[in-house]
Amino acid sequence: MSYIPPPIKARIREAKEKQQRTLDLSYVATSYQLETIPIDVFELEQLEQLNLSDNQLTNVPESLDNLANLTWLDLRYNQLRSIPESLGNLANLNKLYLSDNQLKTLPESITKLAHLIWLDLNSNQLKTLPESITKLAHLIWLDLSDNQLTHIPESITKLANLTWLDLSSNQLKTIPESLTKLAKLTVLNLSFNQLKTVSESINKLDNLTWLKLSDNQLINLPESLGELVNLTWLDLNDNQLKSVPESITRLDKLTRLDLESNELTIVPEAITKLVNLSCLKLSDNQLTSVPESLDNLVNLSELNLENNPIRRLPEKIFQDSDAPEIYLTDHSDLQIIPNHLAGSIYLNGINLTEKYCGISLERWSAKWIIEEDNAAMRRLLIQVIGYEKICEELEAIELDRWREYILLKIDKHVDIDPIHLLKMTCPSTEHIHVLRVPPELISAREAITWVNWGIDPDHFIIET
Repeated sequence: MSYIPPPIKARIREAKEKQQRTLDLSYVATSYQLETIPIDVFELEQLEQLNLSDNQLTNVPESLDNLANLTWLDLRYNQLRSIPESLGNLANLNKLYLSDNQLKTLPESITKLAHLIWLDLNSNQLKTLPESITKLAHLIWLDLSDNQLTHIPESITKLANLTWLDLSSNQLKTIPESLTKLAKLTVLNLSFNQLKTVSESINKLDNLTWLKLSDNQLINLPESLGELVNLTWLDLNDNQLKSVPESITRLDKLTRLDLESNELTIVPEAITKLVNLSCLKLSDNQLTSVPESLDNLVNLSELNLENNPIRRLPEKIFQDSDAPEIYLTDHSDLQIIPNHLAGSIYLNGINLTEKYCGISLERWSAKWIIEEDNAAMRRLLIQVIGYEKICEELEAIELDRWREYILLKIDKHVDIDPIHLLKMTCPSTEHIHVLRVPPELISAREAITWVNWGIDPDHFIIET
């Protein structure tokens, strides 16, 4: 028999003496991790809620069905490989949490749980959807994410009351036709699968409010997507989309649209007609410009354009309306930020004040670094201006040199720590590179060794 710590025994004893209906033996509540369920627990026939999450349980005894009044059972974050058949005798159970275990199947007796509405099987080892699940006619919430499912059987259509279904992080290659018959679904998550297409019949799920299709291999989307008129969130991140269907304009309840990490070269005009959008994420595409018609999105509060080669923003964009928070990334082609967007622009995550707008980024002065009190803004200035220009404008002092390498120091107050820089001239191209090195390095040779991950420059030259 496994050792049961005294505080656990005390909890069980108290639950028995006071006829408590709830017992929490999770690691979070007790700071102990049980390897077995104490047998005294199964004498608490009055229990309605039992939490055994975050332990090291490898099995659950058949005597589980002694707890016939349970409505809520949490066995998450254990090491369970099986669940006893006696589970099916818990006739009052309506919520069952089994995520983060090692389950490959479920007991057939689960079909007897006539009142079960909530089933969490996230992060197990299911390769097929157990047929027994499809007989749980009252189920409204089902999480099968992070398993090893390769297909969904036609019998899932029996779950006619399902409103919430998570199939993310599996190995699905197609959206089965059977899913489109779950007419009551409001949330469907198919992210992190291997989907290449979305069927035209997706329009049958017209009660959907959330549809997540991120991290797949989608190249295009069906026009029927526009018939999902109740959508408020559409997540299409990390696919291979070059455009979106024109029908998307009919999604007039949409408040969030995620299109990050796709292959967009222009902002689709259809998006500019989604007047209720509050959040639009377009980072990590290939956009070089954005249309002034984004002004139409009067409810927009966040526009993420990071990691796009955008050269400039339209001069009058959001001039006559409240500008959303706009996120950009510094790059060599980025030009002027319009003055009226001061306070709304976040460059590399830093909010730009009026001082830094209305002037080309290439004309930003190294002297501003000394004048700036905000440490985060100083770091941004260093990133944008570059060490080569900083060396020139702030008159860096030479500390040491070795062959084509020069160790420099900037004495002026630029950053929290002193700035030591290694200036290198490429022998073949004659391009100058400047890298920041730790301030404790006082010789050029030490600095080169640090840049080369501890390899002495003589050895590096030989290896090269």
